[in-house]
Amino acid sequence: LYEIKTRVGSKILPYFSGKHLYQIKPVDVLNWQHTLSEFSYQYLLKLHNTLVSIYRHGYKYHNVTNIMEKVDRPVDLSPKKEMKIWSPEEFSKFYSAADDQIFRLFFLTLYTTGMRRGECSALFWEDFDPLSSTLKIYKSITSKGKSKGWDITTPKNKASNRTVTIPSFLRDLLIEYKKDHTDARFIFGDDRPLPSTTVDRKFKRTAEAA
Repeated sequence: LYEIKTRVGSKILPYFSGKHLYQIKPVDVLNWQHTLSEFSYQYLLKLHNTLVSIYRHGYKYHNVTNIMEKVDRPVDLSPKKEMKIWSPEEFSKFYSAADDQIFRLFFLTLYTTGMRRGECSALFWEDFDPLSSTLKIYKSITSKGKSKGWDITTPKNKASNRTVTIPSFLRDLLIEYKKDHTDARFIFGDDRPLPSTTVDRKFKRTAEAA
């Protein structure tokens, strides 16, 4: 609440001083946004959302026209960070340093398919089709936080529901691995997925070792 009051008092009220909400036009908001170009995109978004909340309240309780419905959100003009990808040689060194079969297979699946970690953690054995060498992705694991467990959720968007083809060497490794895990529900786990904290810790230690 203090943070919101600070934003309103230092960045919103000074610019629109002397005007009632109904006197402010969309172009006024646009001009206001231009005066804030020195701030980060995330901060600009907070300011925008604060003004949106003010107008929603005004519309709901005081019949003030919600001009923010016509105002676009700020545009992120900051340079995009280039994603760093391990080369096959680098991953091979990492893979060789992994000393636990389930994590070796987990990280190999991530690297060869490009799926998100939560999607990989959510894979059931029934999602694996050895005949077509595919993995079906339609869910994800979301951690509830420390000691609070996990949930199975749907992916971020419909396009994330997909079936990926895996290389033959990964298919063969999964088939071999399943022989000792016939009663397991999750490919990477048993009746529950691998804990995300354990995955983080294993990844860091293996990378350092490599």
